[in-house]
Amino acid sequence: TQDPTDTGLHSGYSRPDLGINNASGWVGVADFASERSVIGGTTFYTNFNTGHGMEYYQDGQVLNENEWANMNIQDILPTWQWWIDTEGTRLHAEFDYGEKYNKNQLQNYTQVGGYNGGSSLVVNGNLDEENFLRLYKTDLSVNENSKVSITYNKASADDTSKMEIGVIFKNDPETVVTFNVPQANKQTDGWVTKEINLGDYAGEEIAAIGLNFDNGSGTIADYQMNIGELKVTDGSVAKPATPENFHVENAYDTKEMVVGWDLADYSEVQQYNVYAN
Repeated sequence: TQDPTDTGLHSGYSRPDLGINNASGWVGVADFASERSVIGGTTFYTNFNTGHGMEYYQDGQVLNENEWANMNIQDILPTWQWWIDTEGTRLHAEFDYGEKYNKNQLQNYTQVGGYNGGSSLVVNGNLDEENFLRLYKTDLSVNENSKVSITYNKASADDTSKMEIGVIFKNDPETVVTFNVPQANKQTDGWVTKEINLGDYAGEEIAAIGLNFDNGSGTIADYQMNIGELKVTDGSVAKPATPENFHVENAYDTKEMVVGWDLADYSEVQQYNVYAN
């Protein structure tokens, strides 16, 4: 049912969005285990990169036009896939791998691709009521320097909608506190990043984070929003400097090579990205 509060066998249940006439035999992961998460501290980010793709993107630009797979750079993926609360028509959510991917033809959305990595999160459909998409269970601490930023690409036309970052604080788990993303109702020409200050909630702890889509007035047909990055930061973690002493140790006729550089301790640098020009 894509709703972790509604599990168990459902006789005759179908998933027409996937072309499945009978999905009644699958009770759902939430029937066996409660949510758990490794997201803690004061910082977290995701590009909704599943660790493979039809192309490789950096800042929304294609750097590698070939299909690839590298599970080492998979992001922490959403805790719930997909839990959407609404009193109206339920929006559709999935990973968008770009135009080269043969997507489910029942889903009518423009394939945008990724922002960093191979994929982004796409949310689309007819928006006629608020839709709250729960994404991540977290244990994030908020301080006076905390900010949340979102990088998005709106493929659909200008409308009356609002996109909000929805936060559930640990001390009030029944309430979703929303933060408006300004001008997110405007069609974009590529990726746009907006940042929101959380300093007024210093001392609070974020138990869950997601996105709220509000239709504003009337029904918005064929709504589409792609999310390329969601980030919570307090400035305590900075991008490391480019390493020194980069060199090619061996180069072969097979176009393979062995390269090296001054490797920092893992406590300082968790990942290096090496590009060939």
